[in-house]
Amino acid sequence: GLSRENFQIVQEQRIRGRIIDLDLDRGGVFHALVRRKRKVRICRYPTPFESTNKCLRLRTWREPAALAVGPSGSLYVLDTMLGRFIRYDPASGEELHVGEPSEQLLKGFVPSAMEIDERGVIFLAGRPKPSKPGAREPVSLHLFDGDGSYLGKVTRDEKSGEIISREGAPLPEEVRWILGIGFDREGRVYLGTDRGVAKFSLAVTPVGQDGVYYSKTLDNGSPEGLWHRIALSGRLPDKTSVEVSYYASDSTSLKASYEEVLASRKSVEEKEQAIKRLLEPPKPRHPLWKGPNVFKGMAGRDEASPDMLTVENKGRFLWLKIRLVTFDERSRPSVRAARIYYPRFSYLRYLPPAYAEDPSSAAFLERFLALFETIFEGLDREIDQLHRHFDPGVAPAGFLRWLASWINLSLDDELPEERVRRLIRRAPDLYGRKGTPAALTEFLEIYTGGRVSLTEHSRGLKPLVLGGEGLRLGRGTILLGSGVKGFRLGDTSVAGYSALRDRVRDPDEPFLPVARRFSILLDMSREEFDRRAPSLRRILDEQKPAHTACTIGIMADRNAAGSGVLGVSASVVGTTPYQVGVTPLGGGYAVGAGAKAPRVERGAWVGSPGGL
Repeated sequence: GLSRENFQIVQEQRIRGRIIDLDLDRGGVFHALVRRKRKVRICRYPTPFESTNKCLRLRTWREPAALAVGPSGSLYVLDTMLGRFIRYDPASGEELHVGEPSEQLLKGFVPSAMEIDERGVIFLAGRPKPSKPGAREPVSLHLFDGDGSYLGKVTRDEKSGEIISREGAPLPEEVRWILGIGFDREGRVYLGTDRGVAKFSLAVTPVGQDGVYYSKTLDNGSPEGLWHRIALSGRLPDKTSVEVSYYASDSTSLKASYEEVLASRKSVEEKEQAIKRLLEPPKPRHPLWKGPNVFKGMAGRDEASPDMLTVENKGRFLWLKIRLVTFDERSRPSVRAARIYYPRFSYLRYLPPAYAEDPSSAAFLERFLALFETIFEGLDREIDQLHRHFDPGVAPAGFLRWLASWINLSLDDELPEERVRRLIRRAPDLYGRKGTPAALTEFLEIYTGGRVSLTEHSRGLKPLVLGGEGLRLGRGTILLGSGVKGFRLGDTSVAGYSALRDRVRDPDEPFLPVARRFSILLDMSREEFDRRAPSLRRILDEQKPAHTACTIGIMADRNAAGSGVLGVSASVVGTTPYQVGVTPLGGGYAVGAGAKAPRVERGAWVGSPGGL
């Protein structure tokens, strides 16, 4: 291991056997896939601060070729003879083979790099097994889920030439080998190739890509029960669509087989294939799914509530299949919730029986009335949920301003929603303590989202009063006259600067500069303070006692030495470190082994891992 500052060796390990591959975990500890004689082990080599290493024996293997550590600590080994990933859990010692549907791809694969990102997606680079003897397959990059499901192949956009995960052209022909894979915090992927570094992003959605959701078994508890409607809510932008299919049945064996598939430890890809075998049997039998009912997105309307009636709907059990499709790489459909209505109650029951005598006419009329049923059902649901509008924690965002006005709380439009909810929730208690320093401080802290310092000057200052305890004239205290006694008009007094008075009318007048006055300091920038100054002044006028006076400022303006309070009105930032020769003290550290004293030289920083 090398230091980033000066590339000095900071860690060195001796490994016995042939190293197949190695990878770092999130804690900086590296794991090596080592083959020695006829055994394969995964050895964990600690940092210099740990004392022992640990090796885990791999039990089921044929030809291990690559190793990667997942974000949760699980270890993945690619076995190119088995055509599987071997997932090893160090905590339990469990080994699990995943990736069965990708067996043809993984068998004979020649890997050059394998890494796992923060989401747990496996990136595997290399060359697949040649399709013909003597042929040379081009380099490729493949994506797998943590359960072994195949997520696709990374290719290149034919129009822009950008490398992106989509169905397009292969990687550039001049790239003959991928030597390394890396990631950054924004989710971008970097490939170290023999032609340089290639960067691409997985943030966009491939055109034509779809995602399928299979529901659990829904049970209405009634054999041959009639299901009524399926209502969805979510986002359906332009150039996207959602397809809804369903199947109702009383078959308990189908229910048991379906739930067995969902409860299995197979990958998502394997589960999907098993469900297809149950509900989409091969010809000559037809798929059992009814539908699909297709709902397409509309321009200018992202929010959507697709709604449909179930026709062939007799059965106690119901299964849903929802397919999301996008035709634009920047548009993504989504479904937040699905409502399933049963039993079969339609508005047709409110009409005379004559309207239901003809089956064809009744079916058409039932669908026609379903339009009004959907509208009225939405209004009924809003009325049923009306009580939520009066709870600041769950009220709709658009209703918060109106709710605040009920308690005479006027807020800025730019105030974040969470602060608005908190102010409304705390308003009864704050109004009960209105005018107190604690209530005013809490109100401003919620409003600004930062620290607030309130100082009452009469409490912070201790004036010396002649005659008071510890201050008596003649006992350690004397009065000395200086200058001219009294005021002389003309020579020593200037009108407007000197006051001519015969006596002090109010005994409290000397304390007026600090009485009924307080100051507030806010932890915010000057720009934000200037922008919100009118609102802050309005809040102070509403919340402070009417007979008091207040000055308001920001903590950054009160950092003078002497009168500043460290952490409240003063801060120490941007300090220049002390220097010992050419070594910045505080900018690094030195580590000495054993009882030997640290050696601080020109290349060592006290406080940096560059010195040993």
